[in-house]
Formats: sequence, structure tokens, C-alpha cells
Amino acid sequence: MIETQRLPSLGEGIESGVVVAVLVAPGDRVTAGQTLFELEVDKVTVEVPATVDGRVRELIAVMGSEVRVGGRMADIECQAAAAKDSPGEIVETHEAPTDPVRAGRSYSIGNPQRHPPVSAATIPTRFDDHPAPAGPAARRMATELGLDIRSVPGTGGRGRISRQDVIAHAGRLLRAGPGPGPVAPSNSPLPDLSTFGEIERQPIGTLQRATARNMARAWREIPHAWLQDRIDITVLERRRSRLNDTGTDKALPVSITPFILKSLAQTLQAFPLFNASLDTLNDEIVQRRYIDIGVAVDTDRGLVVPVIRKVPDKDVMALAGELKDLAARARENRLEIPELQGAGITLSNLGSLGAGSIFPIIAWPQSSIVGVGTARWDRMRNHEGKWEERLLMPVTLAIDHRLINGADGARFLGHLKRLLEQPENSFQM
Repeated sequence: MIETQRLPSLGEGIESGVVVAVLVAPGDRVTAGQTLFELEVDKVTVEVPATVDGRVRELIAVMGSEVRVGGRMADIECQAAAAKDSPGEIVETHEAPTDPVRAGRSYSIGNPQRHPPVSAATIPTRFDDHPAPAGPAARRMATELGLDIRSVPGTGGRGRISRQDVIAHAGRLLRAGPGPGPVAPSNSPLPDLSTFGEIERQPIGTLQRATARNMARAWREIPHAWLQDRIDITVLERRRSRLNDTGTDKALPVSITPFILKSLAQTLQAFPLFNASLDTLNDEIVQRRYIDIGVAVDTDRGLVVPVIRKVPDKDVMALAGELKDLAARARENRLEIPELQGAGITLSNLGSLGAGSIFPIIAWPQSSIVGVGTARWDRMRNHEGKWEERLLMPVTLAIDHRLINGADGARFLGHLKRLLEQPENSFQM
């Protein structure tokens, strides 16, 4: 019989990947667990292994093609079934493993020994306890319209959601006017720019496409509000420089970022609402009891945001070492999918790039983000009213205004400021 290899669920919010390597050819014999394809998914490379022993009958996915979750990638003629089935008899199955596992430097998905297969027609676009009963066409339509498939009422048997159900639900939302649910993204065609002069078209990379999709969703769904201040880091900078001059590990220079991370974690402990997410479907606030912080890293492929786990449990030097490791592996495209997921807040520090200040966009489903610009010397009055030169760092806090009000944002930013301006009382080295 023929076993159809499909792309299983890859993780929260990940709906597709681009084939960057095809490692088998039609007619090749393969064994369960052998890698068939490599995909670039959001910001990492993953492996797609065979789920059965057999011979490759047909490759549906090709180099450069985008494959959606549940999409066909290859047909494999099973060895065990070949002797039993009559010639020409083809029995197509629709099974795919659901949970990712780690394997070497790449992130491997689909371990058939550990994870039982489920119907590809009901593979969820993200992990949850109750996946919506919908097929790939309905899910694709919901994604294109900016809808959460779980919010769509199904009219089929056992509440199954069809493509027409998605379209009808979108129509009802539009007729009802603006509300808490998402609206359709804009896909307006560009004018013909070649009429004005020579142009060049380049395909958007997978990382750029993922960033664009995520940012569009965040901007569409989250009403942003921003608060700004300048933080006096004169004392902190002296302490940081002294640490680098006297530290035992000269190969690990400490930047300002670990200090900001440590202060941010302490501030989240004092203001836990900034570490929560708003569940609009269930009208609930989901409060994280852990503090994991994403840190934006600039790479030649685009922005990557690895996550620092359990920040309150680590001192400044431990955070510096972890940051160095994550940033290096992000630039070398060696991060795994779990290392990019689960943060409750994000820190974006553009100080080294000379940015005066930034207005960052919150990474859904988070409710806040902190952006840092370049610290510069400026004159300000001290507590005695005298002018003196101080090193001032611009900091911007963006909040989800549905969940957090401006007054709480001001208190959060003030708490963060006090910690950074009084490092002698704030940090364990």
C-alpha cells in the first residue's frame, strides 16, 4: 500500500515551511526515521523524517516549495504491504505524527516510535487541548482572513468546519463592524512600478515572511500604547566597565543587556500583569507563573528572538553567557523551535546600532515589550539642583491597552528605572 507522508504540526502558530533540501529520490529505499526533507520554518531549519519503511514512489514537495501543515510531501510504498496487496492496488492513508522531538543540531519532527499518528485532516495550526474539527482548506482560508479557526461555528457533522463556514463567519464579523475579533489583512496589489523606471523583484525569504506575518497579526489584533523615559545609567555603566576590567572571564564581556534583563525580571515579579496574555475567545487573562524573556537578535537573515528561561534564577554573568550562546547560534541558524517560543515579554536593544529611540511592536500573544536605544551623555540637574553630565538611556515600553492601562505602564517603567539607576541594590553578580 501507499503511505502518504504529510507535514505534521510544527508548533504554536507555525502553519507552513519552505523546502530547502530534498534528501531522497523516487525509487530510493527508506527506513522509518530517515530524513526525507529539510524545511526552513519561521526562523529555524527542521527535518522531516519518514514514518514507515518502504520505497519512495513519488515526491510531491520540491526544492523551494512552501508546504502547509497537513500538506502532502511524498508517497512511500510500504515494504510490508507490498507482498500482500495485489499489483496496482493503492491504499492511501492520511496519518502524520504530531509532536516534535529533538534530534542532533536540527529540530526533527515525527518520531513514529514515540508519538501515535493522528488524522492529517484535523491537525491543529497550534497545540491546544481541543483542536478545531476542520480540514486544510478551511484552515488556510481562516489564516488568510486573519481568523482563529476555533472561533468559527461548524455546520458539518459533529461540528466540522468547512471553507464556507469560515467565509460566512468572516462575513458576519464584517457586518457587525469592528469588535474584539481580528479583521482581514490587507493584500492590496502594488501598482506597476516598472512604468516609472527599472525595477528588480526578489522573493521574500522564509524568515522575512514569518516576521511580516507575525508583525501584521500583532498590529492587527493588539491596540498598542507606548510610554517613554530616559534612564540614568551612569553608575551602572561604571559598574559594568569595572566588571569587564576585573572579571576572570575576559572572553565574556558583559553588555548592558544582562542588567536590563535582570531588572526586567524583577519588575515583572512586582507587576505580573505584564507577564500575562489576553484570551479573547474565552474572556480570560492567562497569567504566566514563570518569567521567560525573549531577546531580539539581529542576523543576516533578519530578526530572531530566542528566549532566556527562568531569568530570576540567574545572575548577571550567567545571563551574559547564555545571551552570547543564543546570539551566536541564532546567527548561525542553529536554534531549535522551542528556543524561540514561550516568552512572556520581549526586550529589543538597538543601543549598539545607534538608534535614538524605538517604538517596538508587541509579539503576540505577549502583552508588552521593552525597546532600548543608544545611551548618550547629556546635562541634567542632580538632587542639589546643580548641572552635571549623565549617561541617559532611552527606554520605550509598549503595552496591550486592552489588558494594561497607561497608569500601570508608568508605574512599571518607573520601577524598572529605579532598579537600573540603583545597581548597587539591584544586582547579584
